[in-house]
Amino acid sequence: MRIAVYEPDATGHHLAYLAHLVPALAELASEVVLVTTPATASSPQFGHHLGRHTVQFRVDTQIGDLPRRSSLGNLWSEFTRLRAAVDRLRPDHLYVPYGDRLAQMVGVRNTLGGGLAVGVESEVLLLRGGYRYRPEGRRRRLLSWLSPRLIRRGPWSRIHHLNPDDLEVLAGGDDASGRYQLMPDPVEPPPTIGHVEARRQLALPEDGRYLGCAGMIDVRKGIDLLLAAFDEAKPALRPTDRLLLAGPLDATIRSLVEGRYRDDVQSGRIVFVDRLLTPEEIGCAMAAMDVVCTPYPQHQHSASIVIRATAAHRPVLAAKIGWMERTVPRFGLGITCNVHDRGGFARAIPASLDAAAGFEVSEAARRFVQFHSVPNFTLHFTERLRERLGRPAEPSMIRWQWVLAALN
Repeated sequence: MRIAVYEPDATGHHLAYLAHLVPALAELASEVVLVTTPATASSPQFGHHLGRHTVQFRVDTQIGDLPRRSSLGNLWSEFTRLRAAVDRLRPDHLYVPYGDRLAQMVGVRNTLGGGLAVGVESEVLLLRGGYRYRPEGRRRRLLSWLSPRLIRRGPWSRIHHLNPDDLEVLAGGDDASGRYQLMPDPVEPPPTIGHVEARRQLALPEDGRYLGCAGMIDVRKGIDLLLAAFDEAKPALRPTDRLLLAGPLDATIRSLVEGRYRDDVQSGRIVFVDRLLTPEEIGCAMAAMDVVCTPYPQHQHSASIVIRATAAHRPVLAAKIGWMERTVPRFGLGITCNVHDRGGFARAIPASLDAAAGFEVSEAARRFVQFHSVPNFTLHFTERLRERLGRPAEPSMIRWQWVLAALN
């Protein structure tokens, strides 16, 4: 059986997901072909995530490089390239493991005619949406209403989503066929080390309490808002309370830490690891922190760092928005606040650090972490393929309903 995986993007979690998915597919299929762009195939992220797996799949870059700016015309062109790849490769099974925006265009083309090749079974994973959370602005509300309807018109045998709230809207009340599936957001097991050893491994000061962020350190994630709130919170903090930024700093954040907050960097109140971290190092950064902060101001969807923090038995201080606003209090994962309210954000920082000493992971939170494990992710993503191959159901597969049962 030939499997085609379409993934043209090297940013975010795209290739990290493939690093989990590709080995699982290679165990089931005779051939796995990754359809991607030349730029992605030659990117540092490709080697970082997929370099050790390259013997398990073939890379196909004939779609060429895609325009970076998202527009209706560019999405139309991207669909045309996807369809051409499917027509050329004739796979038995197609995966689109990051189908946001493209899935809507597939639905449009299926409606108008000229959709994907008939007879190719296909699955798509969606991360974004926000359908359940009423967006601001007439245009966004219209798109939020229209998107699920277009996605449902696609040829997908399975539509996976990372957000249970969005999945409910996407299914439109019809889940009889099992077409709509909640997908785990996969996180690796955290290292079993304490604060001091984790800080030592990252060459950080070993004393004090740490509030921190891990991953890409940029404005999109609200790190500028966090820096301002931490600066305002300093009078209420202990002298050894620190802010850790673990991951590559973008130009704006680097300018802030080298300029406005330079004194805090020099005094050791703000510390950072300015480079791309391995999954193991991200886990180490989680262990080094007392509180993990996710101040993402526009992030409506699942945040894997929240899951990582819970796996490491660390509470979060999260933005009060979308998935985080609903999930953090629901499972007792920490505190949420309005990150646009600098005073309120500043007051939440010492409050979260003070509460961290008594933080305990509940049974519901333990199940939440188990659901979002890497093995459970691969079992969900390969379930339909294993059915097609006549493989028995996997008894270790964890369903979301088992997680919710702990809340009752």
